[in-house]
Amino acid sequence: MLTGLSIRDIVLIDRLDIDFSEGLCVLTGETGAGKSIILDALSLALGARADRSVVRIGKEKGSVAAIFDLPPQFTDDEAFDGLEIDPGEQLFLRRVITRDGKSRAFINDTPVAVSTLSRIGKSLLEIHGQHGDRQLMEPSVHRGLLDRFGGLETLALEVVEAFDVMQSAVRDLAEHESAIERLEAEKDYLEHAHEELQALGPRPDEEQELADRRSFMMQAESVHAEVLEAQKKLSDDNGIGRELYRVIRHLGGVKIEGTDRLERALGFLEQASVSLAEGTELVDALLRDLEFDPKELDETEERLFALRAAARKHKVAVDSLPGLLEKICRQIESLDQDQGRLSELRRNVVETQNRFKKVADKLSKGRVAAAKKLDRAITKELPPLKLQKARFETKIFHDSNNGFSRHGLETVEFHAATNPNTELGPLAKIASGGELARFALALKVVLQKSTERKTLIFDEVDQGIGGAVADAVGERLQKLAEGGQVLVITHSPQVAARANHHWRIRKHGVSKSADEVLTKVEGLDDRERREEIARMLAGAKVTDEARAAADQLLRHR
Repeated sequence: MLTGLSIRDIVLIDRLDIDFSEGLCVLTGETGAGKSIILDALSLALGARADRSVVRIGKEKGSVAAIFDLPPQFTDDEAFDGLEIDPGEQLFLRRVITRDGKSRAFINDTPVAVSTLSRIGKSLLEIHGQHGDRQLMEPSVHRGLLDRFGGLETLALEVVEAFDVMQSAVRDLAEHESAIERLEAEKDYLEHAHEELQALGPRPDEEQELADRRSFMMQAESVHAEVLEAQKKLSDDNGIGRELYRVIRHLGGVKIEGTDRLERALGFLEQASVSLAEGTELVDALLRDLEFDPKELDETEERLFALRAAARKHKVAVDSLPGLLEKICRQIESLDQDQGRLSELRRNVVETQNRFKKVADKLSKGRVAAAKKLDRAITKELPPLKLQKARFETKIFHDSNNGFSRHGLETVEFHAATNPNTELGPLAKIASGGELARFALALKVVLQKSTERKTLIFDEVDQGIGGAVADAVGERLQKLAEGGQVLVITHSPQVAARANHHWRIRKHGVSKSADEVLTKVEGLDDRERREEIARMLAGAKVTDEARAAADQLLRHR
């Protein structure tokens, strides 16, 4: 419920604070008093487009704040999804527009995008009339309204869920078919590559092993003679080893008193003899390694070059060839398995489509039945609203190609004709502003039990009517406001008399010496209200007869 509206420096309003209450609230005033300014200002707080022209002349900025009391069902409303805002029991929507045309939006003093302000505003309030949002007239919401009226919301959610499951199955099938197509297109290549790599038989780390062995064998030819000469000097009878052995034996027979140097020298020489023997064995082993078959070098080079050629062909590193072979094996094996999986996915698509079609058909039947009831209910509301020649029909359009959508098999639009000899057409296109407001009123009266409670604003819903028709409009507005809140801008005394709360909008001069004119809004007590309704009945000069007529209207409200 809208509980407050604060306007600062917007067009002809310098400072305005209005506290609203539940029930039927009316705002009246002479033509040109500034009623549209108040609605436009409220629209700014709800995210409407703005430019610097709305800022009052001589001021650097203007602002509008709308305060709402939220019922419990709004605290978890999806409109707040993704926002770091705890709505609590009250919600403050505020808009600031500066002289340079910049605009800022806030929700509970938290900066937000204007689009967010608009999204939240639509969940709280609707404006109907010549200058309003006409949200009720948008075809995009008609299907949801029909589902609520017919008690089909749970079934509609089942359709959404069935559609999502079906779409998921279709995506899985398409992705699998694409994967199979790619594999089938590569089948000849895969089989050829598998045969080639299988014959090559690459092993992990084989390239480094072959490269090291090839390098060793290529060096062996040049160093073999030097290693052989060294071996001879180590192993011949007159070689280093024999001479060292003789020295150790010779010194071992010498005796010297008073020093240990000879013993220590012998110890080092014996260690040298052991190390020399080990070194000689390694030289012997190296010499044996150097004596290789030249054919082995050719074979090693051939194997190494074959591996590198295969790696270049498949655009991978040599060490990746074993993994590539394993991958190709899996791809070839998966072709047969994928065919079985493909059949399973196709069956799943058919099953999910059948499930969707079943619940969507049920929803379609429910919508057709609900549309007939809705048409009859709204048709009954039209004559008292001076739309006795108008016709209303809920059109349900089925896709000729049996196309599926997330919301079922059809689209829904409200159509109407305001004259007996005209064809039905989309509601928002065939009616004038006043007629649209009255159609909206009829719709809201019929749908009030099935739609969420929002604050409703009707701008001059009584345009072009009077007398008993205006009284009927007032009675329906009063009925619509029961347990909720309806704000009406009206020129009709019959409507104003039925209000629970009444405000008067007027212009006044700032001072006798100034030409500036401002718009003011005043809450009326019973006496002031009687005078205002009498003015609406009589015109410029309020007569006793007009006051008596006002009393009569107020007594029967």
